[in-house]
Amino acid sequence: MPLNSRLPAVSSVGGLVGLNEPGTGSGTGGTITGSNAYGNVTGNGAVDSIGGFVGTNLGGTITTSSASGNVVGDGGVGGFAGSNSGSVALSTASGNVTGNSGVGGFAGGNSGVITTSTYGNGTVTGTDGVGGFVGSNGGPDGNPATINNSSSNANINCQSDCGGFVGNNGSTSVIRGDNSFNGTINVTNPFFSSNVGAFIGLNNPGASILGNPSYNVTSSQSLNAIGGSGVGQGSNPPSNLTGTDTVVPDQGGGTPGQGGSTPSNPSTQNNNNNDNNTETQSAAQTAGLSSVSASDEDLRKAKPPKPAQSSAAGARATAAVAPPKIDDNLTVQQPPPPPSTRIPVKRLWRRRASPA
Repeated sequence: MPLNSRLPAVSSVGGLVGLNEPGTGSGTGGTITGSNAYGNVTGNGAVDSIGGFVGTNLGGTITTSSASGNVVGDGGVGGFAGSNSGSVALSTASGNVTGNSGVGGFAGGNSGVITTSTYGNGTVTGTDGVGGFVGSNGGPDGNPATINNSSSNANINCQSDCGGFVGNNGSTSVIRGDNSFNGTINVTNPFFSSNVGAFIGLNNPGASILGNPSYNVTSSQSLNAIGGSGVGQGSNPPSNLTGTDTVVPDQGGGTPGQGGSTPSNPSTQNNNNNDNNTETQSAAQTAGLSSVSASDEDLRKAKPPKPAQSSAAGARATAAVAPPKIDDNLTVQQPPPPPSTRIPVKRLWRRRASPA
């Protein structure tokens, strides 16, 4: 049964646990092991964190657990955790994940540690801060966030700060070990997108990518490993980051730009297309194919047809519809008036008889 949150006071919603935090004293609170969550989870705009397993893992520890189901929310949306500031290991998530910002296949946001975990068999859809594994890696307070030896197999629909593995990799954050992404990336609005990369969308100063990360992407536009501006962005990614990008253009999205970013002004691309058309027309004229000019010359020399003379009525009708004559100097002359059709009347004279 789907779990729905419609209460404004609720800030964290999860398929198994809404908020997981450590217990006090010597207890074992905040530790979850070997648990599973099934079913869809939906939160309204008032929910800060929503996850298929836990809404917010606030310093707790979760191991060998799984979540299976679709997750829908606004911000901080993840297939396993909406947000994680604790430790998650050896866990999995599957199902579609849909939100606005901070959307990830496994976790919407991570400011803790995630180790040897996976996301697969689903579609991740969001606007910004979207990642196949984690949407935003690194908290706003600058707390270090770490992802170790994890993977994502996802189909991603996004617009900005979007990456196959991580959307936004914050400063002091670390991606370490054999992390990988295998899937597709579709830029939903290419003219207004930015910071889209095959592995990381935006890699902020101070962030680290260690180990042997890799990607295998099919995308709607040509992508560099790291998109946008930041550490290792553009055509100079870290040498240890390797992968392939197969481009299959979106038929309805125009021609996107290179390096994970697209022209922000559609008119710029339209102007380029006009320049190309002008060059093509000039080449055609050079080759003697200027059919338009030849037609104009013929029109200037053309004369209206002569009116038919078969009958007076025909003469009137033809002269009435004759177009103005256009001479070589493009001077418009009115057609001559129609010929007179008056039929002369023969007067009959009667000879008077001579007077007797």
